[in-house]
Amino acid sequence: MKVANQLKKYRSLSGLSIVDCAGKVGVSQSTYRDWENGRSISGEPYVKIAKVLGVSLSELFGLTPKMISSELNSIEIELGHLRDHIKNIRSYL
Repeated sequence: MKVANQLKKYRSLSGLSIVDCAGKVGVSQSTYRDWENGRSISGEPYVKIAKVLGVSLSELFGLTPKMISSELNSIEIELGHLRDHIKNIRSYL
């Protein structure tokens, strides 16, 4: 639901109506309204929406630098585990 709130917030700040946003993103008014009401969005529309609203994807998703940093640290740890696992597998080949 957080993205839906962000959509409403940034659309309001940009002074655009649902009709305006839907047209610029290339979807129907009902589809855009559904997104603002919490229906999930898949794939590329996120990029278009962010461009139309003049915000980054991080802002659209409500991500803070601290949240992003934490996620990156988790990914780096997991990659280290995967590298170790690959080395172990290669040693048996």
